[in-house]
Amino acid sequence: MSSLVEISIGKSLLIQVGNFLLLMFLLNTFLFKPIIRFLESRGGTIQGNHEAAEQKEQEAQGLLNNYLEAINSANREAAEALAGIRREAELKQREMLEEAREQAGQMISQATEEIKGTAEDARGRLREETRRISRSIAEKLLGRTLV
Repeated sequence: MSSLVEISIGKSLLIQVGNFLLLMFLLNTFLFKPIIRFLESRGGTIQGNHEAAEQKEQEAQGLLNNYLEAINSANREAAEALAGIRREAELKQREMLEEAREQAGQMISQATEEIKGTAEDARGRLREETRRISRSIAEKLLGRTLV
């Protein structure tokens, strides 16, 4: 015995297939395509925003690099200026020290000359005083005035 199942295509199957195809067309037209367009539009917007953000990030990085370069340049200039000021101060210090040495040398020379002059005056007065005392002693010893 052999049992074969017989499939018959009836009106209801054709109506169901027709309803299915109509439903697919309507869903495709009014649901799937608008959703796909919206998602593609949204994806484009997101991609555009992402690219704009990358561009802004690159601009910010460029500005940061320029800022850092400007800071480094300013630091170098400040260091050079400070070194120049330091060199000038050292030169001024050396000049002032040399001037002070010259003044000290002049003061020592002047003091030495004054001391020599004072010593010479003292010697002259001492000779005079010695002569006067010697004359006075001689006059007292001789008992008469010496010419």
